[in-house]
Amino acid sequence: MCTAPIVAITGGIASGKTSFRRHLSIFLEDTEWFDADACASRLLNGSREVRTEVEKVLGREIYVGGKLDRAQARLRIFFDPCCRAQLERVLHPRVRGIWMAQVVRSKVLGRKLLAELPLLYETGWETSCDFIMVIACSFATQLRRLASRGICDSLARKMIAVQLPAEEKVRRAHEVVWNDGPPRLLTEQARVTAGYLTKRYG
Repeated sequence: MCTAPIVAITGGIASGKTSFRRHLSIFLEDTEWFDADACASRLLNGSREVRTEVEKVLGREIYVGGKLDRAQARLRIFFDPCCRAQLERVLHPRVRGIWMAQVVRSKVLGRKLLAELPLLYETGWETSCDFIMVIACSFATQLRRLASRGICDSLARKMIAVQLPAEEKVRRAHEVVWNDGPPRLLTEQARVTAGYLTKRYG
């Protein structure tokens, strides 16, 4: 039995990955956690080297008051495939390097590592994981949640379209958590999943 498993949480945008991870953290002890989006955000706003590379792609005006203008960055990234590819080349290797260091740390400590990796399949990182959970919801639910974040319909559809289709993620997962229901249902699914992971991996 793998005593220090690498468990990934992935899924489409606005599917509820972060909410599920937060619920799961309530029920799991002795576990390391990694959030790829948070890691990328720290690099974008805290690394001078990364900022310089991003400014080469998006222009110096993309940083306002020392912070990335996320709304403007979204428009550039999701409507310009070339721009998106350039930024991925800047960020993905760095995020992966930090993640793999966390993997090594968890193995040394003999602790489970749960990683929220939104682009797990798109980046090919699934080969480093022992167990993969996909958080899924309907297309309509994704659009509704993105609208509640102030994202217009055309941008929301583009953000969903650039990712691997939900059906393919579901097909490749070890476990699927459907999240079209109320928050209390997601909490219960997290409790059940935590019990399963504890039973399987200790």
